[in-house]
Amino acid sequence: MKLIVLKKSNCMPCSMVERFLQGKLDGINHEILSVEESEGMEVAGMYGVMQVPVLIALDDNGVIIEKVGGYNPEAIDGILSKFGVDNG
Repeated sequence: MKLIVLKKSNCMPCSMVERFLQGKLDGINHEILSVEESEGMEVAGMYGVMQVPVLIALDDNGVIIEKVGGYNPEAIDGILSKFGVDNG
């Protein structure tokens, strides 16, 4: 499994998501990409992302398991639980 976080600079909700994720991604296969760079734009297009921030959980075949948009701590904790992160 893999977690992709798409963001951009000068985006307050993106900054809030990044702060919320601090220390929670240890041991998780993940990438944090900016949609202002070519790789981030490509990934956003590939997964139909229209706005950021967004977290995308992928299975081992690259298929979307879950997608969470915006700053929603409860939903973010839910997606992290799929990776075995205990948010209790």
